[in-house]
Amino acid sequence: VISMLLLLAMFVLCAFRHETVGADTSMYLTIYNSPRLLEYYADEPIFYWLVKTMSDMDMSPSDAQFIMSLLAYIPLFWVFKRRSFDFSLSVLLFVVAYNSYFMETMNIVRQSISTPFLLWAYLLIDDKKYWKALICVLIAIGFHSSSLIYVPLIVLAYYVKLSKNIMYILMTCALAFALVFSEVAFIQNLISLLEKNPMFGLDKYSHYTDYKIELSRTLFGLIPMLIPTCVVAMYSYKVLSANFLSRLFVYGVLFLCIVSIMPTSYRMAYGIVALELLLIPQVMKTNKKSRNLMLAIVAFNVMYSLYRLQ
Repeated sequence: VISMLLLLAMFVLCAFRHETVGADTSMYLTIYNSPRLLEYYADEPIFYWLVKTMSDMDMSPSDAQFIMSLLAYIPLFWVFKRRSFDFSLSVLLFVVAYNSYFMETMNIVRQSISTPFLLWAYLLIDDKKYWKALICVLIAIGFHSSSLIYVPLIVLAYYVKLSKNIMYILMTCALAFALVFSEVAFIQNLISLLEKNPMFGLDKYSHYTDYKIELSRTLFGLIPMLIPTCVVAMYSYKVLSANFLSRLFVYGVLFLCIVSIMPTSYRMAYGIVALELLLIPQVMKTNKKSRNLMLAIVAFNVMYSLYRLQ
């Protein structure tokens, strides 16, 4: 009950936040009140249609913000309530995990709406309810076109099951690439290549690839982002017998490692890495031997989140 009340409190803070709270809040409030700016999001049809409808109904930007917050929190609550092995722990991770999911609901609004629908889709695929999963994926894409990136990873995770040894080798190589061998130029060229194909929806984010070397992530920034996530990915793959969700999480973390040096890399893998909110509680409940390690990762996330508040 306390965890449900905490999640409700987070919804209230998100829905009724001032325009100065959240890096993008003022931008979204402007969009909700400006049909001209809304045209920029025409390729995200559900977001576009919803905002346009609210504008045609003369709803205020604050009303639109309230509705967007509902769309972010209601499916999230459903996913936690129905499928989390520990609702309270999922809520805690929602606050303290490296991706700062709670804080991001007041920043990357469209992606914060699409992510719970993606989680819902993954669970439906795991339950072999493919048509319902497709609907959830399309809703996610309709709010944030970058969700298209996850479609090939979903297909890969569904059909390709790696042996544990191969998975360990790939994870180690990806982590070594991220921490030792990655270069800004390589990532820049990769994203520039993806931008040329409209299906990836990255053309509108071209300014993210124009960063300078001093804006790329340092080793100090990469370690807390990657190492705990990689450990969770490897242990969930082992403990959960490489089921669909753990396979998808592994592929998402591998993708995260490849693009990790970018300042906004966490956003590119956001919709898959969010599986940690479900997998960490599941691993803890399923395998007692992994409990202490998962608790250590949760404790690290708590301490690091407090450090970032300084």
